[in-house]
Amino acid sequence: MRLDGKVALVTGGTAGIGAGIVEMFTREGVSVAFTGRSESRRHRASGHCARGPPARSSKGAINSLTRQLAVDYGMDNIRANAIIVGFINSGGETMQKLLANEEYMRVIRGMLVLPQIGEPADIAAAAVYLGSDESKYVTGTLLTVDGGATNHQPVLPVVVPNE
Repeated sequence: MRLDGKVALVTGGTAGIGAGIVEMFTREGVSVAFTGRSESRRHRASGHCARGPPARSSKGAINSLTRQLAVDYGMDNIRANAIIVGFINSGGETMQKLLANEEYMRVIRGMLVLPQIGEPADIAAAAVYLGSDESKYVTGTLLTVDGGATNHQPVLPVVVPNE
């Protein structure tokens, strides 16, 4: 197991992407603690579920916290990294509605430089890399996994209101 003996905190670990990360981390030997909004889904994941403010923190705050944790704990050989997630088919009813909306998906596909939509396993694989010794010199990093969307923003038509 690549991550045997490691410890991780996963936010949103009871569903979708977070649940995928908890599952892959557990298979790789990680002792996982996770937050989530759905106590009823906890039984699907193996680990310790916590509820509260960490589950509701803004993404910007998490990004800043990640960088600061890297500074504060780096000399203790504790690494802190975050994953910036693009459009991921995380399952669920809302996602199925989005995937069925042809106009919405046309815009999403126009943003991607890769031909496929991401899956929770894509994010989980990035998390395994960041948690492994292969990334032993990586800390304070916000790793973007988005199918290239942030590298290619489509040009939107300019709409000039009638005067």
